[in-house]
Amino acid sequence: MTKIERRSISDADISEVHEIVVELTTRKRPAGNRTPMELWFDKAATALRDHSIAMLSALFCLLFLSWAFEKESLRDAFLVESAFVGLILLTASFIGIGGAVPFINRLRKAPYSPLLWSVEACSRIDLPLFHRLLRCNRNAIAYMLVQFSHERSSFEKRGAMLAGALDRIGLFPAIAAFVGLATSLWSHSETFVRVLVFLVPAFYFINFLNWMLLQEMDRTIAILKYSLDILEADHEGLSLAETRMLKDIGIAA
Repeated sequence: MTKIERRSISDADISEVHEIVVELTTRKRPAGNRTPMELWFDKAATALRDHSIAMLSALFCLLFLSWAFEKESLRDAFLVESAFVGLILLTASFIGIGGAVPFINRLRKAPYSPLLWSVEACSRIDLPLFHRLLRCNRNAIAYMLVQFSHERSSFEKRGAMLAGALDRIGLFPAIAAFVGLATSLWSHSETFVRVLVFLVPAFYFINFLNWMLLQEMDRTIAILKYSLDILEADHEGLSLAETRMLKDIGIAA
């Protein structure tokens, strides 16, 4: 009976692979040859994302305080901040539309240039990290891949539980639904009901921004799988070479 030997996984192996995974997921690509208008839209989108997250956190705090202390001033502040959140969401919608104009213009002139540039830039940046992965314990890579894939799936499901699957609904249909809902509920006598209207698009906007994180996580998962394929192929090739050598010297049947 053939005895199968499996290399154990140590804490050092996990730490080494995890360090590479962190660098793969969080590394920044060069800006490339982008126009000043595209750079401005990127900065505006980043600023809106940071402000929307901060205001959403403050919104929940005001909601809890107004419910706990039943203060009219807190409810008024909650209503005002909700209006600001709504304005941020409307501004983000216009920035999203405006930011697509330079990109569409570039696609019209050179349809494949953004895609090909992104492929080349990512390939050059990730190559040193990929070579480091090939020197790691392949069992540790497989174990990290299982954990990372699970966290990626959980991250996406948490966002879908809050605001639904944005890839199935779409950002602009969600905004249209928000306008219809706000029109019907804004005349409600309860301030609490009117304010809750703004929470729905806020969650959709955050989900929309999370897709950038999911894109990087998917690329890291693909690199981990590819490195495993190469390591498995090298291992199988080495085993075949050892078997042939044993047959040549008459040890193996």
